[in-house]
Amino acid sequence: MKSKRNIVLLGTDSRDSRAKARYYTRAARELGLAVRDYPDRRTLAVLPCSDFLAVDAARLARAHGIPGPDPLAVTIAGDKSLAYEFLRSRGFRTLFWHVPTREEDLGIALDCAVIVKPEKGSGSFAGYPWAYKTFRNLRAFGRYLKTRKLHRKFFEYQSRPDSLLGRFFVMEYAPTSVIHSVAAVVGDKRVEECAVGDLTTHPETKMPMSMIVGKRHREAAAAFAMIEAFAKAGLRRSVVYLQCIEHKGRLYPMDVNLRTGTLWAAAAEGLDLRLHTRILAFQLGLEPRLRFRWPAPYVGVWRMPLPLEGGRRRVIFGDGCIPLITELSYDPKKPYDIGHAWPMFAVAFRGYEDFDARADAIMASAEIRRLD
Repeated sequence: MKSKRNIVLLGTDSRDSRAKARYYTRAARELGLAVRDYPDRRTLAVLPCSDFLAVDAARLARAHGIPGPDPLAVTIAGDKSLAYEFLRSRGFRTLFWHVPTREEDLGIALDCAVIVKPEKGSGSFAGYPWAYKTFRNLRAFGRYLKTRKLHRKFFEYQSRPDSLLGRFFVMEYAPTSVIHSVAAVVGDKRVEECAVGDLTTHPETKMPMSMIVGKRHREAAAAFAMIEAFAKAGLRRSVVYLQCIEHKGRLYPMDVNLRTGTLWAAAAEGLDLRLHTRILAFQLGLEPRLRFRWPAPYVGVWRMPLPLEGGRRRVIFGDGCIPLITELSYDPKKPYDIGHAWPMFAVAFRGYEDFDARADAIMASAEIRRLD
């Protein structure tokens, strides 16, 4: 019996990764494709459902002669230090960053705030006490390590970094809770924008808590040009979700994600826009254009902050919104799944001036019920 044309999905046990696998599985079926765990001669693509597996997906495709991104381009895009160096070499502005590997590296007289982040992966959790913390400057970070008796542990880690996270680096920190993002799909010949908007993060967890899809930063074209630079370097047949921050009036790259974003992808699925079907058709060359449009000039997506509690809960929203996450659970052993401890909903609208007021009204009317 002749095998069916198919795609292979690589994912992790995180809820976000499993959600993206569901989206792509449905998209594959709509396009008449099967989904396999490992490539065969009828496989059209190997796709990552997590940034952590983007390089593995590219290597597996290359090993089986399947069209996909250049593993070297994926490696560069997936490592923040390499990505910043690549963009700087192409003439784009970057903030200061530095990978400390010895004590002297923390003695640099740098008069600006810094944030400590892992080179690889994305999100706001890395499992180490210094991860995603901000400091007045590099020397203040060094004092923090010594005061907390973490100095030796930090440099031991830097000499033998985790293969998934890479080393930690310090980056100039812009004190803002707003992240400007541009997402695009790279085909064989074209790069097509699929989502642009502003994210607002939680002040403590740094988790994205809301997004206005459609709100365009005045330098969004420069961010799109950065994605085009990665495409020219070989990042074809990929989703590239670039997050930037504004500092002193200019836009600077922060994170390069190689998958659809949690908030806007969930909103597209909730609105039944067949986003991943459009993406997959364009990635595979089945369609010459992305052929995706949002249903309104702006789509607002919100997470509703609730106390982190064990047990299962259900949130019932009233009229006026599209529920996205209503079944809640929190497992402190899986802090990377914290997003599913908070309800999430979306609203399509023509203007964003009343964005916060509408969100507040919907959250105030929500009913929370315990399930156990």
